[in-house]
Amino acid sequence: MKIQLNDKELELLNQIIEQKGQNMAVSDLENVYLNENYLSIDEEGVQQLMQLDGTDEKESFRALFLDGLSLDIHDPEVEDMRMNCNFSNFEELPPNAYENDPYHLLTKHVKGREGNYSFIQNHFEPFEGFNYDETYGDRSNHFAEKSFLGYFRKRFDYLALLDRNVVWMSITPHEINTMRESICNAHGRVVTFGLGLGYFAYMVSLKEEVKEVVVVEKDNKVISLFNKYLLPLFPHKEKIKIVKEDAFHFFERKMNDTPFDYAFIDIYHTASDALPLYLRFKRAEKNIHTNTEFSYWIEESILCLLRRYVLTLIEEYYQGLKESDYDVIEDEESLLLHVLYQALKEEEFNNMDSLLYLLSDQGLRTLAAKTKDR
Repeated sequence: MKIQLNDKELELLNQIIEQKGQNMAVSDLENVYLNENYLSIDEEGVQQLMQLDGTDEKESFRALFLDGLSLDIHDPEVEDMRMNCNFSNFEELPPNAYENDPYHLLTKHVKGREGNYSFIQNHFEPFEGFNYDETYGDRSNHFAEKSFLGYFRKRFDYLALLDRNVVWMSITPHEINTMRESICNAHGRVVTFGLGLGYFAYMVSLKEEVKEVVVVEKDNKVISLFNKYLLPLFPHKEKIKIVKEDAFHFFERKMNDTPFDYAFIDIYHTASDALPLYLRFKRAEKNIHTNTEFSYWIEESILCLLRRYVLTLIEEYYQGLKESDYDVIEDEESLLLHVLYQALKEEEFNNMDSLLYLLSDQGLRTLAAKTKDR
């Protein structure tokens, strides 16, 4: 990789790299709340602060959130994170928008246990904060990563599948919101990789323009639980065909044999575990010779993470790191940096526009397709 920028362009690049640092700091803080402090705020605490400070509900919620992270609401750095990354802004979500979701209505009474697995109606407590949509990078503001946290004012129940009493799969507002666009775009013969709790398969099967939904899933237990507890509830079960097979084997060897109009990939839980899989799928896309339209669950979040890795390589380019520095593979992160370095090592960037394209969503998709196995 070779980069040649003038002083003004280099200043802009440094601002983007600085924003990457803020993006990561915000993610770390939000994860502390979501993993450790998610029940730290309740209606009583919010109401008390509203009476004490004369603030509205959202500002009181925000103050309690920041206090739980030992942050000062008046700190200029906190305000900067708020303006750039939507940090500490919580939206009160309308429960009706999710309670009236067709899948939610269909499955709200589903319960059952088989061995270590059990279906339950899990719930969010009133004023329990959670992530309700995916993260996206704001190109107009140095690729600041904006995340979206919200809460309900009353208890909200949702379907979950437990494995040894640990939540394995669930259908929360996050799943509903992050699949909405793909569900809207699905048409014709659809293939989805990953069964989960069947939300995507169910929602697209309701559409007249969807003729068939082929679900590729390799886990026997997931298929068995779905067939017993969920599929019998589906009004258009005749549209749904489950193929027990490894997702990559089917994707790389059979997509050309049976043309599909639309493909949805969802075999991961988070952007972190998705990224290596995303690179492999994108590499394989170019070998598929049909007119299939591809869609990836939480792709915006995946691209934000990919962008961070690319910016790390750019930083290390200016620090003088060489190809040999990426040859030692110690963990998943070093493997990703190695794979991305190999894809970029012959590239030249002679102006900021070319770097900005690389960092754009489309540029990152192009890069992902160029990567190779180690």
